[in-house]
Amino acid sequence: MEHVGIIIDRLLKQQDMNQRELAEKSGLGAGHISLIVGGKCAISIPSAVAISRALGIITAKEILNLQTEYQLEQYDLHAHQRQFEVLG
Repeated sequence: MEHVGIIIDRLLKQQDMNQRELAEKSGLGAGHISLIVGGKCAISIPSAVAISRALGIITAKEILNLQTEYQLEQYDLHAHQRQFEVLG
């Protein structure tokens, strides 16, 4: 599972749009878009709504579901690693 930022970046490329254009269309700051796309921060509900409206090809619910799936996968991975550290 990939971070939602990677998926948003792919969608931007499909629409021949860059991060700055997404920032302008969504009303979000370019720096904030960069953090989301780079996987440096989680996406909030308002940001997901703004990005989905700007892209027009993915819903806010889909964006948030992708993020949740990624976070759960990462949590499970780290929990599994911690279990082995305790046992090891």
